Amino acid sequence: MARFAEDEIVLPGDGGPHQGLRYRLDRQPAHRLLMHEFDHGHWRRHVVVAPSQSGKTLGGFIIPLLWHLFEMRETVVCGVPDLAMVADLWRERIKPMIERTRFREFLPKVGEGTRGGNVEYAVLFTNGVTLRFMTGGASDKARAGFTSRVLVVTEAEAFEHTAKDSKESNQLAQLEARTAASANYRIYLECTVTTEDGLVWHEYTHGSKGAIALRCPHCSGYVTPERDHLVGWREAQQELDARDAAHLVCPACGVQWSESDRAASHREAVLVHRGQTVKPDGSVVAERPRTETLGFRWTAANNMLLPIGECAMKEWKALRATKPDVAEREVCQFRWCIPTKIDDRDSDALDATAVQHRTLPLARGVVPRWARVVTVGVDCGKWLCHWIAVAWSLDGTGHVIDYGRLDVATREMGQDRALAHALDQGWDLWSRGWPGGVDRDAAPQAIGIDSGDQASVVYRFVAGCDGVPTHPTKGFGTGQYGSTSYRAPKAKGPSIRQIGDRWHVAQLRQGGLRTRLFEFDTDHWKSWLHARLSTPLGGAGALTVHAPAGRNDHLALAKHLTSEMHVTEFDPRRGQMTRWQCIHPSNHWWDAAVIAATLASWCGVSIDAPSEDKPRRAVSTPPKSKAPPASRPVAGKSWFAAQTRRASR
Repeated sequence: MARFAEDEIVLPGDGGPHQGLRYRLDRQPAHRLLMHEFDHGHWRRHVVVAPSQSGKTLGGFIIPLLWHLFEMRETVVCGVPDLAMVADLWRERIKPMIERTRFREFLPKVGEGTRGGNVEYAVLFTNGVTLRFMTGGASDKARAGFTSRVLVVTEAEAFEHTAKDSKESNQLAQLEARTAASANYRIYLECTVTTEDGLVWHEYTHGSKGAIALRCPHCSGYVTPERDHLVGWREAQQELDARDAAHLVCPACGVQWSESDRAASHREAVLVHRGQTVKPDGSVVAERPRTETLGFRWTAANNMLLPIGECAMKEWKALRATKPDVAEREVCQFRWCIPTKIDDRDSDALDATAVQHRTLPLARGVVPRWARVVTVGVDCGKWLCHWIAVAWSLDGTGHVIDYGRLDVATREMGQDRALAHALDQGWDLWSRGWPGGVDRDAAPQAIGIDSGDQASVVYRFVAGCDGVPTHPTKGFGTGQYGSTSYRAPKAKGPSIRQIGDRWHVAQLRQGGLRTRLFEFDTDHWKSWLHARLSTPLGGAGALTVHAPAGRNDHLALAKHLTSEMHVTEFDPRRGQMTRWQCIHPSNHWWDAAVIAATLASWCGVSIDAPSEDKPRRAVSTPPKSKAPPASRPVAGKSWFAAQTRRASR
């Protein structure tokens, strides 16, 4: 597998320092040790825990998957937490990696996995092997109908639980049973660490519990640096000072390690399992634990893709965060790969599992009878548009009635035309409305579409939307990268048509079109939405989600809604500042929900409003569609021509 990886794998263009280059084991010494264990054949089960941005998914999931598919020509079962993640995983991680190898000729020409085929269950390659996806949300019968010698699982923690309607063991055990027909099965599990009682930490500690021992360049002893051995950052007054002052110290002799010392220590690194020690000459004393499970862990000390000072900055920020328990959890799980022990009794931090289960016994698409306003938020992307529809009472109580994603066929149509076409399809769905609690279908009172980098496309699209008030939106906030803060206008005028609670409607003219741009304070409305998700169920102002069809149906949504946290940091020009920091890259439904919440304020929703007040815009029957669905013009052709004619008039 090690030779296969270096011969075939080209690193994806994800912004990393080695993007577009061939994979090399020497860049990340932990990978060299991991591949050695894979190749040695001692273990039938492999559990990999490692920091974010260190190649954990590449080494523990992608490379084994591709090696078995193409080098060994074996069918592989791939465990993914829920169905919503399957298409993303194939499109963004697996397929691009295959396209950079000589095995791209085996990609399917028709069906699932092709340009026109969405991946839900399986990809059949032309070399005769199958990649079969199985999820935590599927039924027991669905998991029981397929067998293979090889199982690879990402985010294994999601498979820990037993479904309420299942008579079998937990979902991971059911997946592993797919390999029972082979005595020489191979199982690969990768995940981040959660708690001491979590599945992954249990598998790691009850397996071989392998850790990387490094030779100190100063005392020549073998040591395993952990979090306590990162020093020098705590006394810093600013985060960059923390980065520059941080260093590891040898657990044996206490001498400070420079970055060159850290690199040198990894040249003679060895893997030490539970109960083993290392002699000064580098030989390992004692036999391997009598287990079939390799437990392999590396930490920030072993992540040679990032300077240790980057980890120190995270530690420094965590001490000053407005929600220190959330920040502590992030540092433990995503940097040092250790479980957290946090008292959550006084914490209002959002937890993905808790959000996932904030449900009401209402089917998808059903508006509660108490709701008076429905708003839709849309977050536009290059490949996907994420949207969410929320029904609100006037006192701020909300219920997610529906959410989904629209494919943006950028490769086939070009980004502008593809986005317009996706929005055109979405508008047909949103404007039709949902079954309402007022004895008739409830059309949305407002639709907001993030203008972002595709403002001109969104402006042209909105100009053709009749019936439902549809706004291009733009948020302002301190943000992850210090973007411009929101500045509320003082009075209405020709360019400012409405002013509300940290939002306003601006009149713009662009390309011959008059557009009313909905601008808002993202920091304020993220905090407002966060409070809705933190309000106990049954209380006024609580936000809930429609009933799931399966146990993990809302897992992807919950991860998006908990993808950001509030942090406090010191700015030398402005002092202590708070901002929303993205802790997970998938935050699109969160952004869409913030738009929906802001538009609810435009419709008269307020956390202080009595429930009997009338909404600014009452729930109404659906408006007429822009055109009958059967005769809908294709975006980018007649649709754009119509908009051009309208603009010229």
